[in-house]
Amino acid sequence: MAMMAIGCNNADNWTAEERALIEGQGEVMHVTKIDNEADLAILRSVSRDLPVEAVMDPIFAVLADKMAKTMVAPENDGVGIAGPQVGLLRRVIVVQRLDKEGEPCEVYPNVRITRFGGKMEAGREGCLSVPARRGRVLRDRDIDITYTNPATGKDTTEHVEGFTAVIFQHEIDHLDGVLYIDKTYNDDPALFDAEAVKGQIESLCQFIPDHGLSDNAAYYLTPSYYDLYNRCFELPKDPDDIGDGEFLYYFVSGNGGAKPIFQMEEISFPDKENAIAKIRVTEDWSEFGGGLGDSRTGTLKLVLQDGFWKIDDWDGTRALCEEYLKEKGQTL
Repeated sequence: MAMMAIGCNNADNWTAEERALIEGQGEVMHVTKIDNEADLAILRSVSRDLPVEAVMDPIFAVLADKMAKTMVAPENDGVGIAGPQVGLLRRVIVVQRLDKEGEPCEVYPNVRITRFGGKMEAGREGCLSVPARRGRVLRDRDIDITYTNPATGKDTTEHVEGFTAVIFQHEIDHLDGVLYIDKTYNDDPALFDAEAVKGQIESLCQFIPDHGLSDNAAYYLTPSYYDLYNRCFELPKDPDDIGDGEFLYYFVSGNGGAKPIFQMEEISFPDKENAIAKIRVTEDWSEFGGGLGDSRTGTLKLVLQDGFWKIDDWDGTRALCEEYLKEKGQTL
């Protein structure tokens, strides 16, 4: 679902549109991503300050709670999140304070960096809004921040060091329409996150139940392959009618209903725009009263498009799919 950018028309408090955005979602909010045009427009916009009245309004606590829950949700698993990442162009961030006992998630309205300590180090960064990428960024490890204290409404200054200072800089950049990829100085393929790529592959399969290819799958497939697979998913429902060589069917459908279990065996990056992943998939028939079925390994090729890893080709299966369509009298 694409979010519209929410501005501030009422200088004293929240607009009706902002309240609807905050209250109209569940505990986990939609996270804007660079591969969506509407989301990208939000991510590239500058956020506005929050008046003290808005910070002290009860809805601010609702927003803070939802932003924190969105940040730590399993599908996100982040340590920081900013207003634009939930579709809200307001100057507010939530940071997991890894430098404090218990590592609490804390909210910072109207936050700005007021001093840089000059101790810059290179570190590896990723972002909830830039899926499956990592890059090396130079950041200060010694900063001062100033923000509106949500409890008192007063300006507060705090000194932050180490990796937590990096988190603050990353999230504050979001408030100015800046992404970490704007500051990446080394696109070494080794910095791409194999686990994130694995997560995308697993997500793809979750979007394809019982031989059907949902619109969400297009998010992971290149357009030509989306069209190809969409046609191919008129495969027979009976697993016995599917040849063992048609790995595509087994990979995405779990052999006619079985839940597939994925294991990343190896991932390599020939260059910074291509990846090759070897995946083992095991058929899990437990919910049907059976156990684990056949296992097989497939080679998955991915290509980086618009900052997002997309599936480009399965090794050897395109020819099988083309032959299958040819037998049905279809042409590509």
